[in-house]
Amino acid sequence: MQNKNNFMLRLLKGFKKGFITPTLPDNIINIQSYPLIRILRFLGGLSFIFILGKSYLNYSVFTLYISMFFAFLFTIYHIVINCYRIKHIIKLIKSDKLDVRKAKQPPPLLWSKYPFSNSVAV
Repeated sequence: MQNKNNFMLRLLKGFKKGFITPTLPDNIINIQSYPLIRILRFLGGLSFIFILGKSYLNYSVFTLYISMFFAFLFTIYHIVINCYRIKHIIKLIKSDKLDVRKAKQPPPLLWSKYPFSNSVAV
C-alpha cells in the first residue's frame, strides 16, 4: 500500500512539473503577446473557418484570396512555432530542468526486503 501511494505521489509530481514547464522559449512567448501577431493569429484562424465552412461562396473571389493569404500566413506561423517548440522540448529533455529528484525517499526498512542484509557479521 505504501509503494502504491508513493508511486501516485511521484506520478502527480511529474504531471505537475510537466504541466508547469513551458514548451516554448521565453522570447517566443513574448513575441506571441505583440498586438500585430495576435491580430494575425485571429485573422488566420477566422480565415480557416471561413474557407472550411465554405461561406466564401456567398462573397466575391477577392474575399477568398484575402482569406487564403491570411490562412497561408497562419499555417507558416504555426509551422515555425512548432519547429521552435520541438527544439525547445529536446533542449529541456537533455537538460536537468525536468528532473524531479527532490522527492522524499521512504525509510530504508520499507523499501528493502532484507533490511539487515548489508550489515557485516562480527
